[in-house]
Amino acid sequence: MCLPGSDTGGGTTADVFPLHLGDSLLLVTDGVTEARESTGAFHDPCRHLDPGHYGNPRRLLDALVCHVFRWTGGRTQDDMAIVALTRAIPMAHWLHVLSEAITQCDGAPISIDRPEQ
Repeated sequence: MCLPGSDTGGGTTADVFPLHLGDSLLLVTDGVTEARESTGAFHDPCRHLDPGHYGNPRRLLDALVCHVFRWTGGRTQDDMAIVALTRAIPMAHWLHVLSEAITQCDGAPISIDRPEQ
């Protein structure tokens, strides 16, 4: 992918990564990465957050903010801006996964009706 605005005339090259169903993208400012513990060590979200699925962006944000406050003893020196984006998993996907799992369990196909909303 090429971004406009480069002095080289060809634009700036951007890295592209897939964001699969349920994956999250976490963006933080230096208020998170430069938060220090009592020994002066910087906080590293990549090292300190548990890998895995948080279910929704709010849980990911809550986990990060709680860890930063535990890391700093509740005393941050800078403001923090944090954005978490999670690619939603459509209900149809969950219904398909459930149907497949049940089919594999007893060998008989089933149908699942979507609940009223």
